[in-house]
Amino acid sequence: MGKKLLIAAGTAHYDNLPPDQQRPGLKNVVDSVVDLFTRKLGYERVLQEISSDPISDQFLKQLDKWLGSPERDQSDWVAFYYTGHGELLGDSLYLLTRDSESGLVASTAFSAEKLGELLISRNSSGEKRRVKNCLLILDTCHSGAGAFDVIWKVRKFFDESNRGHFYFLGASLPREEALAGALARALVESIIEDESVGGNCPELLS
Repeated sequence: MGKKLLIAAGTAHYDNLPPDQQRPGLKNVVDSVVDLFTRKLGYERVLQEISSDPISDQFLKQLDKWLGSPERDQSDWVAFYYTGHGELLGDSLYLLTRDSESGLVASTAFSAEKLGELLISRNSSGEKRRVKNCLLILDTCHSGAGAFDVIWKVRKFFDESNRGHFYFLGASLPREEALAGALARALVESIIEDESVGGNCPELLS
């Protein structure tokens, strides 16, 4: 039986953004998601070293290395949660990190499309990566745009008879702003506090 692994990260503080764009409360939001997945749904948290106010390049490199590790197994379930500022460049979603700069988003943030590329890349041995069951949650403004970015990348992987499951949950529509923490609160309330929604069947939710 595969492992259930959680990557939960968020950016609450930004080195190059003004005070009104800092989001200190997002640390507690990430903590609430971690508590939900680890205590209620039985996930093990990984990559904690890049979970709080990550730098874009470092975050992507560590995530790339982890996804490509031979320790991954096709039966594993991976849940990925990210919260922070999301910004549109054209129709593409970019996720801002601690080092992101206004006007330089393309080079100082990372795109949702890049997440899709990391999921379908190959290992150092040339084999396809082994993560085939994934829940991707983007708790940002414009996160619906990220759904299109990611799905266009991963759909070919699944079209090539690679069995697996991929799910995407976003906090907002492509041109919509998100209310900080609202999606996380809704998840916690529906799964833990409202038995009519999810409390009676946690094994299915997990």
